[in-house]
Amino acid sequence: MEKMKFAKKKKVMEAMDEKLGLEKGYIRKAFSAKGEHQTFIGTKVSHYSPCPCPDLVDGLRANTDAGGIILLFQDDEVGGLQIPKDGQWIDVQPVKNSIVITPGT
Repeated sequence: MEKMKFAKKKKVMEAMDEKLGLEKGYIRKAFSAKGEHQTFIGTKVSHYSPCPCPDLVDGLRANTDAGGIILLFQDDEVGGLQIPKDGQWIDVQPVKNSIVITPGT
């Protein structure tokens, strides 16, 4: 079962290699210290409820995600995701039925 899970995750990494124009296995090697360690693949699930009093909140601190590849299933109606661009934070509008894929930090 564990080998099957890794095979599926490996396919995701290889698809990202292809779409980014990288050699096959590049991302997997990058996250395994050039093959010296087994690639760690973990899962974290978080759910952030809508704020009950948004008019009283300025926002949360900037955060980083511990990991290399982040698959974010954004809520279709509740925004909040922002990215830095040119020294400013800009909103990332939710897109219905989509997955935001980002490199972690």
